[in-house]
Parts: sequence; C-alpha cells; structure tokens
Amino acid sequence: MRALVRLARRLAPPAGSAGRRYLIVAVATLVVTTLGAGLVSLTAVTGGARSQAGATPPGPRDATVQAFQWQVPKPNAVPVAEDAGRRTEVPEPRERRDRSAFVAAAGPLSAAEVTAVRRLPGVKSAEVVDAARLEVADSMISMMGVEPARFREYAPRPAAKAGKVWQSLADGGMAVSYEMGKDAKLPLGKPARADGVKPVDLRVGAYATSGIPGIDALVSRTVASELGLPRGNALVINAPGADPVKLRAGLKEALPEGAGVQVLTGTLDTFGGDGTLNASRIEVALKAAQTRLGAPYVWGAEGPNTFDCSGLVQWAFGKAGVQMPRVAADQARTGPTVPYAQARPGDLLSWRLDPTAPDYISHIAIYLGEGKMIVAPRTGDVVKIAPVPQGGTLLVTRIRPAS
Repeated sequence: MRALVRLARRLAPPAGSAGRRYLIVAVATLVVTTLGAGLVSLTAVTGGARSQAGATPPGPRDATVQAFQWQVPKPNAVPVAEDAGRRTEVPEPRERRDRSAFVAAAGPLSAAEVTAVRRLPGVKSAEVVDAARLEVADSMISMMGVEPARFREYAPRPAAKAGKVWQSLADGGMAVSYEMGKDAKLPLGKPARADGVKPVDLRVGAYATSGIPGIDALVSRTVASELGLPRGNALVINAPGADPVKLRAGLKEALPEGAGVQVLTGTLDTFGGDGTLNASRIEVALKAAQTRLGAPYVWGAEGPNTFDCSGLVQWAFGKAGVQMPRVAADQARTGPTVPYAQARPGDLLSWRLDPTAPDYISHIAIYLGEGKMIVAPRTGDVVKIAPVPQGGTLLVTRIRPAS
C-alpha cells in the first residue's frame, strides 16, 4: 500500500472521498498521460515513470572501454517454477493472434466502446483486459489482468506453448517478464508482495514476457480484481495488416477522450525537430549520457543516479530536448533501421535476447562511434562505455523526430 499512499498524497484527493477504493482509482487515473504533438504515452501500462530505486550518485566517471558480452539464453526456453500450474488446466490456444495495438483508459471501457473498436476496419479481435501500475517487490511495475485461456492466443509463441505459464496464472500466480525476473532477481516459485488495495503475496510462477512493451507482469483477472485494478479498462487488439496510422486514428475516435493508444507496428515519432537528429542534439545527448558513467544499473530506474538500459536512453535524449518512449521495444521503433556498417554516433543499438519472446527488443544502448557504445547493461553492473558486443540479434535505429 506504500506506493498507493504516496500517489494519493501527490494527487491530494478532496476530503470525504472514498478511502482505499479511491486510491486504486487514483492509480488508474495515471494510466494515460498525453505528451506533446498528440503522442500518447500509457504511463501506467506502457513504460512510463518507474521506480527510482536507490539514491546513490554515480561513482567515478570511468571512461575507459570495458568489454562484456550479453548473456544469450537458449532460444524458446520459458523458465517456470517446478510445481507451477498443478491444479488448473488451461486449453491450448485455438489460433495465433498478433498483437497489433494496445489501448488503456482511466476507467472501465463501455460495451459500446469495445464494440466500436471491434468493428474498426482491419480489426479481427480485441481482448478485454485490466491494467494499472502498482508496487510489486518494492518496484513500481505495470501489471495486466487477463483471462489465461484467451490471452494465451495473443502471447509470443514460446510463452503460448508453455502450458504451465497459463496454468500458474489460473491458479492465482503471477508471470513476470523475462527482463523483470532476471534483473529484479525474483525467484521462481517464491512469493512477491503486490501492494494493491490490500497487500497480496503472489507466487512467481514463470518468466514469460507478454509481448506488449512496458507490461511487466501478468495475473488472472480474478487476481487483478482482488488487487483492485480497474476492471476492463484496456484492450489488446489483433489487426493484422492494418495501416498503423489509420488504425491509430480509428482507435482514438472509438475510445473515450484521454484514452491512451499504442500501435505496436510501424515507426514511432519522437520530438526534437525535422528529419533525423541534428549534430548538436546528438552531441548534447552523448555528453549527457557520459556524465552518468559509473551510475549503478537498477531494473526500472530512469535516473538521475541509477538507470536501466532504456532509462539511460530516455534520460540522455531528454537532456537534448528529445522526448523518447520509456521502454526499449518502443525506443527501437523511433526511426528507420540501418545496417551496423552504417551506424553513426547517436544511433540506438538494440538486441533481441528474450527467449520467451524472440521478436521482442529487450536491451538497448547508444552508439558512440568507432565500435563503442554507452550502456546500462544489467544488474550488478554500472553505466559504462563498451565495445559493441556480438551475440543476439543486433538492430540499429536512426532516431527520426516528429516534424
């Protein structure tokens, strides 16, 4: 309840308002934050501000190059607790559904609004889910409540095939993203405290990434209700082949004012000028990042004293006046991809290293030139300059600000 209390104080609700139930609604009101130029960031559910764990300033500014390699896990391996999902059977998915868009509102979506989304051109299906931010294991995370049998059809293929993931959810457990499980060091099979309208200990049944950028954990809708997540305030949408721009426009029209819309295909826009970033902005971003050398890696942290990989990217480019998305998967879509041989300073380097979602971007860094990058690599390490490592699938993104 600690995170909710802090949020309640920040929001300063009027005297006489409902107590604990009001607090979780207050969290839900943080779901949607509208940024400039119409770009919407789903603060509660797609990688908005996360916990700033630790307040220790960065250590000595060591600019020497420190080599390391990504730990490339076995492909398609989904870590699950040994005794996960023993009580409840969840049927195999009848079909595969791509995740084309994710939307969230501050409160429940009406039946008419859900129907309007499902009738949009190109939309094949839309699954109703619950979504909000809350504190789990001392970190602010984004959680989604799902019907295990139905959402299994939308999950990345390795996770969808792992029956114990969904059986564990149906039994009242929690599946955390592969990144959260490893970097936040949440032991499989052990409980993690979730602070909703009341504290609940949720058993970590699996590391299984949802495939939706910024979603850190999945629970069943029954558990979501117990925690007090807003009921039916979000949709996962399958619209294969739909034009991203038209899909976003249609969703904005169909949904209530202020609802957040995140199209999961196509290129995202950032802010900062026309065309690609100019040299002066790149120089500011690179210098800003290098002032953080020695800052500890903390999963979910976004500065100024601790960072995860995407938190460093967002913070550094923010110093140059460029508004970046919060999570690596979205940051890697902020411009066209180029061959590594053509990489230049200020480009983003990203990797697919998640065995539970092989197409998902899980790590990101900023290219410095001459084969070097600046990166917040992993738990137990610090922001450093390193050679660009081999291993995993490397993508290079040239940031394209919105015009």
